[in-house]
Amino acid sequence: TREERAFERLDRINHAPDRLHTWQYQPFLTHYVNVHRLLSIAAASGLRLVDIPAGNLDELGSIRALPYDDYHELMAFTVEVLKYWQPKVLNLENANNLTKDFIGCTFEFFQTDFRSKNIKFWNKYREKPEMHGIYKKDPHLYLQVEDVKLYLPLNLAWMTTDTSYHNFGVETGIADSLSGLCILKSISKEREAVFTPIIIGVYNIFQQIEDASKRGERTLEIKHSW
Repeated sequence: TREERAFERLDRINHAPDRLHTWQYQPFLTHYVNVHRLLSIAAASGLRLVDIPAGNLDELGSIRALPYDDYHELMAFTVEVLKYWQPKVLNLENANNLTKDFIGCTFEFFQTDFRSKNIKFWNKYREKPEMHGIYKKDPHLYLQVEDVKLYLPLNLAWMTTDTSYHNFGVETGIADSLSGLCILKSISKEREAVFTPIIIGVYNIFQQIEDASKRGERTLEIKHSW
């Protein structure tokens, strides 16, 4: 039955070489934030959102185009969601055993060295970055883990600062020591796995959460709209 297959899949995930564990690091500052995905996660986690008109974000070419106060409200929103979400995660660098069972699972990466491709500095804040919808042609990070090649497609609209491009290897194609979260979208017969990045930063902006807050309905006092 469908239920039996679901329990079998869950059992395989729980007995993976890299056991599921609770993500214990909270970004204080970030280089990349997938705002739309965070809004979905917040709603699914029981967080009650206040004055966050998600549709208006599509009209911006970049997070960096936000007015000063709105930008910092968005960063505060990001911290709040991640603080109370506390996802169960697997380690991206142990992804050599990936199968379709893991599609939809959340993975963490910590001080991971990626390569980057097709990342160009985008300074047209009011225009959307050009996207092809093909992950190998769009900006992305990639990493080889044994026989599996991992891809993290990027939307340059979600870059948080101008200097973030340096950390993503805009000039060198090398993105060193990145930390964050991503969700597995697909894995092909050719062992190419595509992930949706949620948040990306660097090690020295991460701090361990000492007292985990309980899940439940939360009100995020977002005063500004964008």
